[in-house]
Amino acid sequence: MNGVALFPGTFDPLTLGHQLIIERGLKQFSKIKIGIGVNQGKSSFYTLEERMQMLGQAFAQFDQVEILSYTGLTAVFCRSEGINWILRGLRSAQDFEYE
Repeated sequence: MNGVALFPGTFDPLTLGHQLIIERGLKQFSKIKIGIGVNQGKSSFYTLEERMQMLGQAFAQFDQVEILSYTGLTAVFCRSEGINWILRGLRSAQDFEYE
C-alpha cells in the first residue's frame, strides 16, 4: 500500500512492541510519521526531547520514518499533515473500546 501513515503515541518509553508495529507498518506504507502526542496535563518520565532522540536513534536506518510532535487532536494533526491512515497497536479489549 502506498501512502503515509501516522503512528501516534506518547512513547514514554519506546517499547519493542512500538518498534515491531512500525517495522511491520513499513511493509504496508511508503512512509510512517511517528507522532509524539504532547499532553500538558500529563506528566512524563522522559522529556519530549529525550523521546524524540530515542525514536530517532531507533529508526535512524529507515529513511521513510519521520518523527514529529504535536498537541491537540490526532485527527486534526493528520489533516494538517495530509495523512489518511493511522497505524495503531492495541493492548487489550479496553484499549480497543477507548480507541
